[in-house]
Amino acid sequence: MCVDSVIFSVASVIFSVASVNFPVASVIFSVASVIFSVASVIFSVASVIFSVAPMDFSVASEFRSEASALGAMASPFRRAALNDLAPPNVHSSIRTETALNDAMPKPGFLSFLRQGGEPLLDDILAGRRLGRITVGLALAMTLGAALYGAVFGSWHGPRLAFFVAMKFPLVMWATTAITLLFNWIAARFLGLPLRLGQVAVLTLLALTVASLVLAALAPVAGLFVYCSPRPTPEARTAHNVLYLMHTLLVGTAGFAGTRALLRALGRLAATRATMAAAYALWLFSFALVGGEVAWVMRPFVGSVYAPVEFLRERPLDGNVYEFVFTDVLPHFGRQLNEYLDD
Repeated sequence: MCVDSVIFSVASVIFSVASVNFPVASVIFSVASVIFSVASVIFSVASVIFSVAPMDFSVASEFRSEASALGAMASPFRRAALNDLAPPNVHSSIRTETALNDAMPKPGFLSFLRQGGEPLLDDILAGRRLGRITVGLALAMTLGAALYGAVFGSWHGPRLAFFVAMKFPLVMWATTAITLLFNWIAARFLGLPLRLGQVAVLTLLALTVASLVLAALAPVAGLFVYCSPRPTPEARTAHNVLYLMHTLLVGTAGFAGTRALLRALGRLAATRATMAAAYALWLFSFALVGGEVAWVMRPFVGSVYAPVEFLRERPLDGNVYEFVFTDVLPHFGRQLNEYLDD
């Protein structure tokens, strides 16, 4: 719930900024900002409620079973009709088999989406079916990143959109490969009982969740791109808004993806301090490596001064954080000062 609240708060701020910078769609962005603000408040309240009084799902399941039994008792004609069609022991065996099938955890990546990920995390931490899980995660991460990448680069037209649809999954894969060894060394240093294969799948899991979150946010990013002015030297403010928006969305999605790591660490026999240290180190490695890999493989949004190209001529010059704090944000400051002076 806390992550949902943060996502909605970030989206609300982005829509508020866009309503000022894009007058053509100011009404749409203003309404969207209000909607996301309300959603953020709702999820914040829900987060407090569930943290104070967590729901006991076993009790809820028991109440649901009792309600189903009462409903069945309240419909004697329906039960009589069923008894006329088959003996009672047949119905009993069918119900028993159905209940057992429903109760059995379904392994694989789809269970992460359907059942909250508990069976999948059990398999990873037990070292079961790691190869099969890796294939499912790799496919989902590649497709999700490619979808968002197409929107990411669409401001400059279909050519850059195609380039970024290829490059953004490569950013995810490179980040996985580079952070994998560091994450495993950090886990071993802190005494966590995780093998290299398990750390590799957990690392891939975090970036897969981030890719799927970005794929879900692709329509929001696409709306921004559609309402933006054409990429010309006069559209530098629009470029910086889009750049900052994508940076915030990717960062928020990445943080949401690391929640899977936090849930996995919580199932290990380790102290809270150890789990917090491991999570902080893994989060730092994702932020540092992911940002630098993305910077090397730019452009993504595209430049208002340079032509579309697959990679920049000097990709190692500078870094993403330097660009944001020395170019993007100072430009917004100058624009704000000019607006206030007028």
